Amino acid sequence: IPFVSDALYFILQNSIRLFNRVVLEVETLPFSVSDYLYLEKLELLLIYLIVFFLLLLLYNRRIIFLNIILLFFIGLQVSTNKPEKNQIVFYSIDGHSAMLFHEQQKSVLIVDSTLHTNSKKMNFNLDGHLSKLSVKNLTTLNLNDEFENSFLWKDKFHFQFLNKRGLIVNNEYEIQKTDSIVAIDYCLITKNINLTKLTKSYKISLLILDGSLPHYLSKNLEKKCREQNLNFHNLKESSLVNIL
Repeated sequence: IPFVSDALYFILQNSIRLFNRVVLEVETLPFSVSDYLYLEKLELLLIYLIVFFLLLLLYNRRIIFLNIILLFFIGLQVSTNKPEKNQIVFYSIDGHSAMLFHEQQKSVLIVDSTLHTNSKKMNFNLDGHLSKLSVKNLTTLNLNDEFENSFLWKDKFHFQFLNKRGLIVNNEYEIQKTDSIVAIDYCLITKNINLTKLTKSYKISLLILDGSLPHYLSKNLEKKCREQNLNFHNLKESSLVNIL
């Protein structure tokens, strides 16, 4: 029936538009949106149990259900207030570089310039982990930026996070001769480099092959690491989380 379908279409289309408009207006209100919300399996189970016993309380009105709800609520508060430990994270994002330095509820995120400008891709890959960490204060930097705060120092190629030191081998990095071998905990490789020359200047605890490396180059560096008995991790395969 053409005129009926047209009328129903008009009502449906405009009701959806009105609904979306209301949602967008509510989103602009202060404190209306909670960012970085993450629930562990135990926390989700406790919420389901609270809702279940709340329904039983409304139906049966027995004080025992109220006591159970309060008990589960206390358990939920204890589990959600558990602070995340300090950690360094090297993310596995194909074609891009990204690492996070997290100390209590403050974090510094370092990414390559291409990922920095692509907020959609960055949020898709990183928001879940940032939610899990309950990050309250996030600073985002480019790979070559210099930075310093209470827990992190960084120049173009080097960084120190708490008591951990690292080197970033990016496109501008060139191996320099040193009087003595410098001990570092991490070395992030984002381009082709002569590992033999590199290890003459640095004693590296863990060599990290970045996700931005082409596949053939990543596999070639893997082979060289094995030949030289270097401890390494390939971000093409998985992210690396180091809890301090």
